Amino acid sequence: MSMTGPAGLALAIGILSLGCTLVCAARIWLRRGSDTSPQTPMRRLRAVETDLCHALMGVAMAGMLIPALKLSGGVWSTRLWLAAWAGITGWFVYRLVATRPSRRAAFHHLSGHVLLSAAMVFMLGVSSVTPAMASMAAPMTGMPNSAMPSGNSAMASGISAMPSGNTGAGGTMAGLGGPTAWVDLLLTVALLGLAIVSVRRASRPRPATAVAVSGGGTASQVLLDVRLIAWVDAAMALAMAYMLVMMLT
Repeated sequence: MSMTGPAGLALAIGILSLGCTLVCAARIWLRRGSDTSPQTPMRRLRAVETDLCHALMGVAMAGMLIPALKLSGGVWSTRLWLAAWAGITGWFVYRLVATRPSRRAAFHHLSGHVLLSAAMVFMLGVSSVTPAMASMAAPMTGMPNSAMPSGNSAMASGISAMPSGNTGAGGTMAGLGGPTAWVDLLLTVALLGLAIVSVRRASRPRPATAVAVSGGGTASQVLLDVRLIAWVDAAMALAMAYMLVMMLT
């Protein structure tokens, strides 16, 4: 199983993910100590959690798309990322249930992050389980049935009879099947829908109530524009949808 696909395309999407991380880090830096934008505590919380989530997501996705960065891919690093994203998903689910947002923008914000975070948990969960299954199967496929305990010979026969397309580089399983593939497909469709909604939000005129950061110039206004983060949402959703499609192949 591979999430990367063609090397050049994976590199481009990985760089895009890191670019989103840099944008969100810059937004956090520009907003430090400022109480002018966003204006309310709830909007301030939404802005902070959005930027932090996207910054971490960009790093995690770049690590999966560009293995040379060594940001993820090992067994323990994958499990740490998995635990982190499980916690982040739980946070956004709690926020969605506890706050019961009445405004459409707030609902889209929280439900979109639940979807993005859940997709990260799915990808990391599958990638952490599959190598372990492959490493268990590898020694059995080369062992004669007579040398195995009686209970394992049938398992070895089944593994050796597996079609060649089901194993990939390094002995890992290639492609998903069964319910896992359907979950992958549903997440992909949902992420494409999120990308469309985000592009529509990003294409709207700038709200008249938007205020610039005190002392900030044009660059600060652009970085803190609510429409920019909608473009980041769309980029993250499309990049993640691409990775999920690659997992199916």
